[in-house]
Amino acid sequence: MRLLEGDGVRASFRVDLATPEGRWSGEAEVAAGDGRVELGPWTGSGEPPPWLCHYLRAGLRGAWRQHATQGWPRRFTRWREERDGDAGSPLE
Repeated sequence: MRLLEGDGVRASFRVDLATPEGRWSGEAEVAAGDGRVELGPWTGSGEPPPWLCHYLRAGLRGAWRQHATQGWPRRFTRWREERDGDAGSPLE
């Protein structure tokens, strides 16, 4: 994700997602007031899988929780969930 625009009202991100099954591009917005995440239309191999959108929303909500003290992040290059005893990624 790459920050396109961010202010006290909302942040807009360019989103590029990839798995072995496909690639998707689109935009996402996060409301500064309540953290509501809106995903725009996707280009690519249809729609991304629901589990991938879940992780995308979780990352954007995390950015929202920190934006008041740290500002909106300029970029997310990779998100990886650690599993018990494993640093593997569900995105790889």
